[in-house]
Amino acid sequence: GCSLVCSLQNEDEWVDEMAEPYRTEAWRLIREGSEQVDLFMSPSEYFKDVIIERTGISKEKIKVVLSGLEDDPFIVPGKLNPEPAIGYYSRLSYQNGLDKLIDAYILLRESKIIPSLQLHLCGGYTSDNKSFIKEQLKKLKQSGYDDRVKIYSSFSGKSKQEFFSSIDLMSVPVRKYDAYGLYLLSSFEAGVPVIQPATGAFPEIVKAGGGGIVYSPDTVEKLSATISETMSNREKIREMSNAGQSSVKSVLGTDRMAADIISAYEDVLSK
Repeated sequence: GCSLVCSLQNEDEWVDEMAEPYRTEAWRLIREGSEQVDLFMSPSEYFKDVIIERTGISKEKIKVVLSGLEDDPFIVPGKLNPEPAIGYYSRLSYQNGLDKLIDAYILLRESKIIPSLQLHLCGGYTSDNKSFIKEQLKKLKQSGYDDRVKIYSSFSGKSKQEFFSSIDLMSVPVRKYDAYGLYLLSSFEAGVPVIQPATGAFPEIVKAGGGGIVYSPDTVEKLSATISETMSNREKIREMSNAGQSSVKSVLGTDRMAADIISAYEDVLSK
């Protein structure tokens, strides 16, 4: 007699990796099992649509609740270097588009539009990523533009503070369309605007938080041009920085998230 609520996020990553006929069968079983669920909660409208497309679950059974970040901003001192810097804050991998940002960075250095631009990378990696990372570092060295690249060893603590204190903009140009992306909220919290491809849930997050820009088409050339254009507008960067920080205290905070979840539970119980 209990009400049953189920959270959704990135299930497609696992199911779509399956070979047939298991992929189709898995989605069929999810659809079949959904009959026992009173409500699903999705972190974005984008992923709600993905689940509906894959399973045929009724849209009335899926409520969107934006994930929130706890309002506990660390103190970001003045920039640790006076030169402009673009940052990357995620696992160092092909799937998360590290090579795309590096290629955009090389284009910017070659153009000499921002000759002093730095590239700061913060994120862990697995053994599967080692050869890919080695290729990217080799590419930077061969281009002659590895002189302004810095890699941070940790996602958290002092390393995280130093990373966000040293960059003006942040970008994680993922290949796999993401159902959310909490790394964007971490950047908002630190007052660092993001530049993301207009894919997956990114347009929703950026619109809700106001702390960044989305670009299209999702190409290295467009990413490079967007970084260049944004970096030259210091007033726009300040506006997005303030908007992003404010959003983590309101629409993208855990208080709002909790209130939306409670509201969803109460709605299910009332029925």
